[in-house]
Amino acid sequence: MKKYGTDELKEVVLSYDGKMFVREKEEGEDCFVGSWMTEIIGCAFLSGWVGPMLVVKSKHGFTQYFIVTWNQKESPWSIESLGNAEEGERRFKYMGKSMPICLFGTDVLQPELVFDFCNKFGNERIFVCSIVNELVALGALVVSENLVPNRIIQMDMNNEKLDIDSIEFDKTLEDDGLGKMADLVSNGFPVENKIKNRIGENIFYGNVLHKDCLSADKVIVRMAEVDKFFPFAPISAKNYASTCSWVRLEVGIEFKRETRYEKDYIDVFVATDYFEDVAKFMRFYKTFSKNGYVFVSEKVPAEYNGLIPIFRADRVYKIEKEQYEKDVRVL
Repeated sequence: MKKYGTDELKEVVLSYDGKMFVREKEEGEDCFVGSWMTEIIGCAFLSGWVGPMLVVKSKHGFTQYFIVTWNQKESPWSIESLGNAEEGERRFKYMGKSMPICLFGTDVLQPELVFDFCNKFGNERIFVCSIVNELVALGALVVSENLVPNRIIQMDMNNEKLDIDSIEFDKTLEDDGLGKMADLVSNGFPVENKIKNRIGENIFYGNVLHKDCLSADKVIVRMAEVDKFFPFAPISAKNYASTCSWVRLEVGIEFKRETRYEKDYIDVFVATDYFEDVAKFMRFYKTFSKNGYVFVSEKVPAEYNGLIPIFRADRVYKIEKEQYEKDVRVL
């Protein structure tokens, strides 16, 4: 039976069917109301760690520090506050040398602040929770269902239909949609990628992927290339935090030379199996393009004119840019 979770103001409702979290418009009969504690638990759950771990909430520059532990045999979640401001930070710095760190709150949506945090606290085990508004409701479901910590969030298919000519994916080929998308991007087509829906920040789905930097300020990079392209970034930022959220990193000479990107900083996401579809796409894309990176934008680059492939759950649509900007929007 499907379960529902919400926050105290009932602004967000999530459902859980035993496998997947989905955002809903209305709450069901079995609706669990979360609180500030379930928000912390939601973040700790998504880290995949069982604890003890340090959990940090950073919202509009205000920071709170907690120790969180999950123990299936006892009352599964325990939370202890380390205090705010100077006292909390002092204890956090000392304990953070040996304990994994989870970061959540509105500030994680600002890649430059995520980098500042990684640079300040150099722990190599840092998890950044890219789910913000839905976290209280998700935590409520975690508590009510006594769920085991799990970093991987399942995504539901986006079955939206468009009244445009389309090509259906081959159901006999595994991940045919990701393969077709990688092929098109490698051939210079900016692609609107909405194969699936995901709660939280859009990283892969919900964006436009393209081969050339043009006006992009974000890039997805394979783990094998990250040290070559971003040699100045601390390990906590480029090998850990950036595997779960956007992090602003200083660009190295090799990245500028290979991509012709002119700015000194770019928001980076590193593809790993924690986001399985991203890793699969990047393997296809490396094969087709020989590149270990793909650029990401919220919109089709202004400099591009031509056909725009639009990807949904089971097919790809194609439309001219002028018609796309008039009739189609990235959700």
